[in-house]
Amino acid sequence: MTRICNAVDPWFELTVWKNQGTFSPFPQLSDQLDQTCEKLDVPLRSFAYFEPESYLGGRILNGIIDGLGLETYQMGPMLRLRHELDINFDAKM
Repeated sequence: MTRICNAVDPWFELTVWKNQGTFSPFPQLSDQLDQTCEKLDVPLRSFAYFEPESYLGGRILNGIIDGLGLETYQMGPMLRLRHELDINFDAKM
């Protein structure tokens, strides 16, 4: 994460978004991410609770990993992701 911060500073402001569902089986990694963000003075926000093993969570997380746009998701995952975007970004999509 230090490399990313160094590469984009001062042109971009970074915010780390943590999906609680991804980190729930790995509390030590969650703590490590929290500490790293604090050390680097990077804002950390929680984003939803997408469970990777569920249908919706798996589709959404795979789409995020693949860099898919919202319009490429199937109806169920698209509605769930849109809901979270509306909550977290006050987005009107």
